[in-house]
Amino acid sequence: MSKPQSKDFPKLHLLGFLLVFLSLTLLVIYQLVVGSDHLRIPLRQFIKPATFIKVIKGLSYQPKASGTPEVFPPSDLTIKVDCQEFCQFRLINAPDQSLVKTIPAIIDTDAAGQLKALELKFFDPHYGFIGYQNVSLEDPKFYVINFNPDLLQAIQLKLNRTIDIGFIDYYPDSQQILFESFDPQTQTKQQFLYSANKPSLKIL
Repeated sequence: MSKPQSKDFPKLHLLGFLLVFLSLTLLVIYQLVVGSDHLRIPLRQFIKPATFIKVIKGLSYQPKASGTPEVFPPSDLTIKVDCQEFCQFRLINAPDQSLVKTIPAIIDTDAAGQLKALELKFFDPHYGFIGYQNVSLEDPKFYVINFNPDLLQAIQLKLNRTIDIGFIDYYPDSQQILFESFDPQTQTKQQFLYSANKPSLKIL
């Protein structure tokens, strides 16, 4: 005949589980935390209340949404194109020429691909847009990305192998790009506005 279990057994079981869970959590946190010298913090220092509170605050910190770097006013940001191997854009803080961010010149056919040559068409530091064009004569395309970059728009600049589309200007107030098309068969031109922040076309 089995003996009845103690009423405290479930409580002890739960307490043991919590202790094991807490120990494993602290171990994982300790493995991840490093000091300003990029070395692991000594265990004696890690278990001090002041250090542990700083660690918990750091883990609970939620960064702001990425986009235009907030540390630098848009008026201080400039851009440089670097195509030594694959093209990328370097956001520069103009006053001290420090590097703020490097952004790859991505293309639509391959999310991991980049151009080896391009033409920078516009740079909008306020809203965080970059407009650029490849240098292909057979398949010319215009691209718009943001600073994240999690936005990519690709505009075909040659339609039906006859109609050519060219970039004219960018208007930062409305975040619109002015293009002009030319049909050599009819000798006609047509201008239209395309939104930089979303697929939107307006015929003029």
